[in-house]
This record gives sequence, structure tokens and C-alpha cells, in this order.
Amino acid sequence: MIKITDENWKHLEVFFCPVTKRGRLLKWSNRLILEAILYVLSNGLKWKDMPPHYPPRSTVYSRFCHWADQGLFIGMRDTLLEIFYEHKQKRPTCFIDGTFVRAVWGGDDIGLTKIGKQSKVIVIVDDKSIPVAAIATSAQPHEISLVEETLQDCPIADRITHLVGDRAYDSDPHDKALKDKGIHLIAPHKRSRKNKTQDGRALRRYSKRWVVERFFAWMKPACRLLIRFDKKISVFQAFLDLFSAITIYRKLTS
Repeated sequence: MIKITDENWKHLEVFFCPVTKRGRLLKWSNRLILEAILYVLSNGLKWKDMPPHYPPRSTVYSRFCHWADQGLFIGMRDTLLEIFYEHKQKRPTCFIDGTFVRAVWGGDDIGLTKIGKQSKVIVIVDDKSIPVAAIATSAQPHEISLVEETLQDCPIADRITHLVGDRAYDSDPHDKALKDKGIHLIAPHKRSRKNKTQDGRALRRYSKRWVVERFFAWMKPACRLLIRFDKKISVFQAFLDLFSAITIYRKLTS
């Protein structure tokens, strides 16, 4: 969604307070600024390479950073998620996985891997591929060590009954830690495991783990998330939060 229609803006405007300077409205509207940010998110280009019909790059970038610092994008995601789950009685089964993102220019929260400097995106989605949590971090920590941190980013964590992951998430200590939170962690056993703790009934949920891969497929047109150009992880995280919010908004209005 690069061109924001009147119908779109009627729903999204509530998240963006009027921007004023000494009592006067600024030249560039929030709607046009958001369109410019979504254009950068979608095309993966540098701020300076925005088409000339958008506001100046310094204006777009400064307002983007201001909104990110104010927590606007994460707030928008959380509010839309609450609306999405407002009338749902069923407690969701969710799915977790991670993907690597190549970091071009370096910066914070970057780890060395076999193929170079990278960051990592960990997401939790429900059975409709709706992102209920998404964090960007260094590539080096093992994914299982990031589960609880990712759950802290999830506004509906208290509603999750089952969390499904691949073999990387098979861990007795983390099983116990999540059970204390009322969450049953489901993951196929590692080949080296001797003490089998999962039965076939629970693992049937694993067959639907493709829903998290579908979310990663939805991310591909958002080119700014495929390669990390931002030196600050907070800027990349803001793009990720905005993409998550727009994904939920599309689901709500589809």
C-alpha cells in the first residue's frame, strides 16, 4: 500500500496527531509523509532517492524518526491487533521462526555468520499468518534464547496456548519456562535427544507451521526489510513494526 486512499486514511488518521509548529499546520501532511515512508519500505531505496513529488528527504526521515521514537508504529500495531482479536473467543495457536537479514553498512546488533554480517528477525504469527510479535536483533544469539524476548513484544501473549517452532526450539529448560507462563512449546525432537517429551497429537500442530513461512513471503515485497541499510537497529525495527501494522490493517479490511 503506497498510495493511501481516502478510505485507508479515514482508518489510519487516528494514529497520527496533527503536526503543528507554533500553532500553524506544517507544509507537509502526515498522510503524504506516510505515503513516502511506505514507498521507501516497499522499494528499499535510500531516503535521498525518493521521487520528487514526495516531501524533502530530511522532512520524511525526521518525522519517521520522531514517530518511531514516540512508539507510534508499535502502538498502531498493538491497537490493530487488539481490534482484530476483540471478538475472538478462541485462544490462538501461534508459530515462531526466524530469518536472517543481510546488513550492508554495519551498525549495532549485527553478528558475523558464514556468509557475512547479518541481523535476525524473529516473528510470532497466528494461524492466519498475522504477526503478533516481531523483533530485530543480532544474528548470533540462538533462536531458542530469543523466545521469551519475542513474547515480551507480543500484546496477546497471555492468550497464546501453544507455540510451535522447528527443531531449533526443542529445549527442556525453555519448555518449562514457557509452561510456567501457560504456553505449551511444541517442536520436533532433535535427533540427538534421548528423553522424548512430545507426543504425536501435539506434533500434529507442526504440520501448519507453513503459516510463518507465508508471513516471510509477504515480507519479500517490502524490500527495505530484505536488506538492512540502517545502521541503527531501532530504525530497522520501526520499519518492521510499520510493516506488521499494515499487514494487520489489510487483514482487518479485506
